Amino acid sequence: MVVKIEIELRRADLDMMLYCCANEDRVANHMISYDGKTLKFFDEANDTWYHGDFNNQTVNKEAIKSIEVTDDRLNEALRILKEKTAFQFQNIINENDDAETHDCLAQAIAYKDVIFG
Repeated sequence: MVVKIEIELRRADLDMMLYCCANEDRVANHMISYDGKTLKFFDEANDTWYHGDFNNQTVNKEAIKSIEVTDDRLNEALRILKEKTAFQFQNIINENDDAETHDCLAQAIAYKDVIFG
C-alpha cells in the first residue's frame, strides 16, 4: 500500500512511525496504542486522563478515543504536517524522523492538528 501526497511514501513506514509513537515509554505521551489499523489516544479536551495519585494511577477509560487510520486520514495528516510543521514533514520525506516526528504525525491523525510541540 502506498500513500500519495506530492511524493509516494510507503504505508508500512508511516505505520511504523505510529506504532513507535504509541509504544514509546514517555511520561507525557497522549497516544496509547496502534495496531496497524486503529490508533487509540487520549482526548485532548479531557484534563483527567488518569485517576488516583502519582504513585497509584489508573487510566480514565472515558478519556480514551480511537480512530481508524485510513489512507485518506494519513494523506490529510501529512498535509497538516506540511502546513503546520514543514520541518517534520521534511523529516519524514528525508527519512530523518525521530520520536518528535512520530508524535506530530500521530497528533495530525488524532486531532487534525499539531497541539503538543
